[in-house]
Amino acid sequence: MGEWFVQHENMLKRQPGAPVRSIAEWTMRATKHIHYWPDRVAIEAELKASYEDHRDGLIEAGETRDRASFLALQALGDPEEAGRLLRSIHQPLLTALWQVSRVLLVCILTVVSILAILQGRAQLSVLTRNPEEDILNDMAFYREMGENTWRREGHCDETASLEDYTFSVTRAMICQTKEADLAGNHSYYMVLILKEDGPFSLDAPPDLQYFLTAEDDQLNFYDSIWNKVDGYTPERSVKMQNVSARRWNSHYACLWIAPTEPDVQWIDLSYDHLGKSFVLRINFDEEASL
Repeated sequence: MGEWFVQHENMLKRQPGAPVRSIAEWTMRATKHIHYWPDRVAIEAELKASYEDHRDGLIEAGETRDRASFLALQALGDPEEAGRLLRSIHQPLLTALWQVSRVLLVCILTVVSILAILQGRAQLSVLTRNPEEDILNDMAFYREMGENTWRREGHCDETASLEDYTFSVTRAMICQTKEADLAGNHSYYMVLILKEDGPFSLDAPPDLQYFLTAEDDQLNFYDSIWNKVDGYTPERSVKMQNVSARRWNSHYACLWIAPTEPDVQWIDLSYDHLGKSFVLRINFDEEASL
């Protein structure tokens, strides 16, 4: 690279009006008017290729090599005028912007590719996970249940709609607390996994947790835990736990209904707010052991 600059500097020291003795000198004098060095090198290569094609054609026509070289060089004209014409045509700013845009495009494509790979892995992980089990594993009070803890399984065969959302209960359990009270009695609570299908990446309406209530076959009413009276929470309540999971456009949330009765046959989970409502019935007609 250093020899290239020395050679071109020596050629440029000659007087502008002096005869041009070689194609290397001619291209150097012409391309000196182009300030963007990468473009200068590319244009110089194209000019030399054009000159050599003309020279070779003259040789094939019967001219000697020296004569053909002289005539081909003369045909190029004045290098200074050619250089000024090249400068008027060439836009260095646009060229620089193009080069920068190419680099940015490569960077963007690289980032997109990496994100696509990571997203693919994340989606594969989502597909292979069970969101219900993810929720239960996040619930400390559920993890701590012993093997002798009594439990009943329930099922919900219904779905309900609310605006753009569809709701269903994918899992229902009545659980016995691990510890008994002083009289030796255990309390019971209900765990529901509520599935919300709706617009991708959006959760269900935010006011859902504040207006969920329930009523069972024994006429027990479970109010929203947020509906406090004189600062006290309801004796029987419905609470949406702070544990959830997502799978594609489905969002799974945990509901805790307590205290409940061990022999409940069914319970209706209800939502009623601003004229919009739904009811889901969960039946408990099965028993299961841990």
